[in-house]
Amino acid sequence: MVAWKRRLLVETGTILLGLIALVFLGLLALYQHGLHLVGELPQPPRLEYGGLIAEALWNELEPGPMEVEPFWPWSPIVSLSRLASSQHRWQISPGGPSAQRVARLWVFKRAGLPQRGLDRVLAEACLSVWLTHHWSAAELTQARADGEYFGSGSDGLREASATLFLKRPEELALHEIALLVGRLQSPDRYSPYKHPRRVLERRNYVLKSLLARGLISAEECEAAARMPLDTFPPP
Repeated sequence: MVAWKRRLLVETGTILLGLIALVFLGLLALYQHGLHLVGELPQPPRLEYGGLIAEALWNELEPGPMEVEPFWPWSPIVSLSRLASSQHRWQISPGGPSAQRVARLWVFKRAGLPQRGLDRVLAEACLSVWLTHHWSAAELTQARADGEYFGSGSDGLREASATLFLKRPEELALHEIALLVGRLQSPDRYSPYKHPRRVLERRNYVLKSLLARGLISAEECEAAARMPLDTFPPP
């Protein structure tokens, strides 16, 4: 009887391992199909914004340090199993939101790629997984800086800095960086032309966030918070 039970356990374990292997192989096949839908994969952008600009953008767009944790096709299943078996909260992988956003922008702007339905969802999901393995945090930040809408008719950080301050991004002062970064959450809500008081509050909130992360000093934060809204009139 003991031998029969042992054999049953071994056979059951073998079946379960086989099922798990099939699930993982199926996910890998689905991942490869998603990349096939994407077709041409994006090349990393040329890095133009470094230092405080990149750090401020990442601090606004991501929940953690400026690094990318590789994502896997089976990562959601692993996360759900951990969530179900413990008291841990759902955790977002560093770099995950930026990879997802860059993937969405790439699929949206590429002619011939699926623009709706499950194919688009699959293409975006698989491309975001691929990006976490092949792009750095700086490259994801650069791509988002180039592709996001900053309000006032400006697509990308370079255009936004020229529109608001008649400057190139690398010429921006700390308070100007904080203003532009703060607009990403809601460009229309934080328009300096329509809601100057709200924009000042939002800018100063970004400054305090940079201070809390140790990216600027208390003196730099206080000096930048005292600066007026020195934006140029809208074109």
